[in-house]
Amino acid sequence: MGAGLLLAGCQSGPNEPWGPLPPPPPAPPRNEFEWSAANGPNVIQGEAVWRREGRTFSCAGQSVGLTPETPYTRERMTELYGSDEAATRTVAEVRARSAKAPTRDYRAYVRSTECDSRGRFVFHGLPDGGWFVIVRAQSASGATLVGLRRAHVAGGETRTVRVGG
Repeated sequence: MGAGLLLAGCQSGPNEPWGPLPPPPPAPPRNEFEWSAANGPNVIQGEAVWRREGRTFSCAGQSVGLTPETPYTRERMTELYGSDEAATRTVAEVRARSAKAPTRDYRAYVRSTECDSRGRFVFHGLPDGGWFVIVRAQSASGATLVGLRRAHVAGGETRTVRVGG
């Protein structure tokens, strides 16, 4: 009986001076990509038109991917493009590098759009965080390049990026 009284004396009630217990911390994400699935107030927009070896490359009508930045994707972009900031490679270079390393399937978290006729693109509704913009661009002769540019958005901003150069 003495132990029951002792434990009962340790319980806090709503009138205790320190108040109710704080809520538990939020549950950790199920995976490192989960944050990127949320909608947010940010925008990433940009263009991809560049010249290489005397040819002009444009992303008009080509796909643009937006991959969430995580420790894994930073490492993966370095493997594929030789950088986790900005790079341009041929499609053949990226495919050859891709075959060398195992990959996690994060396609469900990659957003995509298409470049317009002027080589511009836009992604709306992004949560705060880092992103990799990956753009395919083609020359009039059919040569294809892939460009990478890292972008970070927060607090409802619109970030403008240029892929290529």
